[in-house]
Amino acid sequence: MSTRKTARDASRPPGGATNAVKEGAHALDLSSCVNTKDRLLRVAEYLFARKGVWSARVRDINELAGQRNASALHYHFGSRRGLIKAVMLRHQLEIDVKQTPLLDELEKRTDYAVRDILEIVVVPLVARLDSPSGRDFLRIIPQILGKLSGDLRQGITIRLTMSRVIDLLDGRLGALPEPIRRERLVVYALMISSLCANYAEFIDSGVPPVLDSRAFATHLVDVISAALCAPNTVDPSVR
Repeated sequence: MSTRKTARDASRPPGGATNAVKEGAHALDLSSCVNTKDRLLRVAEYLFARKGVWSARVRDINELAGQRNASALHYHFGSRRGLIKAVMLRHQLEIDVKQTPLLDELEKRTDYAVRDILEIVVVPLVARLDSPSGRDFLRIIPQILGKLSGDLRQGITIRLTMSRVIDLLDGRLGALPEPIRRERLVVYALMISSLCANYAEFIDSGVPPVLDSRAFATHLVDVISAALCAPNTVDPSVR
């Protein structure tokens, strides 16, 4: 029995995986992944975006990443929660690098507006629309934020950058009653995440986007700024 490898065999990634995985109507390209951990992360964000962070099966992630060993994912990430954290963190760290110095500068000023804060948040997020991995990340965010909206209503944030943004926004909404301010902050978080996710899914569908990334970012800032700064007509006696 011959053990000679063909050129096609030699070019395949380890574990029997191929560089292009087809799932439904969408193609997943794994050619840029450099190791097993990277492949698992890319497949996970792809399936999380389409099937849900709690519904995507670990077995499917391992199989699409070409891992015959069923424990590969647990070896690298420990659990589903560990995998979700790793998927989010690799994008969040890149975004934080862009946002942090801008927030540092903004916090030194006293004349900043809601719009200035939103531009710091929106522009790096919308830049994720330009890559398949970034679009998957944007489609995952609303699934995570849905569980955190209750924390926002209680004034709790879990990440330093997010906490700084919330504090800055809260400072510019100070004329509103506290319950209304907190609801406005929930509106901010849910609007920005759901609109980015929706646009990412729209691009992935193959339909040419209505706006390019720069115009879409400006549109988001316009819409969310208007929502945050809208007049409050809630009866103060109603709780």
